[in-house]
Amino acid sequence: MKRNWELEDLVEQFTIMPNDMSLIRNNSGETRLGFPIVLKFFQYEATFSNFKNEIPKQVVEYIAK
Repeated sequence: MKRNWELEDLVEQFTIMPNDMSLIRNNSGETRLGFPIVLKFFQYEATFSNFKNEIPKQVVEYIAK
């Protein structure tokens, strides 16, 4: 996954959509943020992350907002 993202690309690839919210809604605690990060990574890469640092901090911060 690329390391540097423009805001426009973050919005396009990592915005939580209403159908994503139906999957996220029931999570709490750490999974409240962790699950959408893993979900959006999977939707973008079509695979799961193998390493903690594989998902750029910029992406995590965008999803957290």
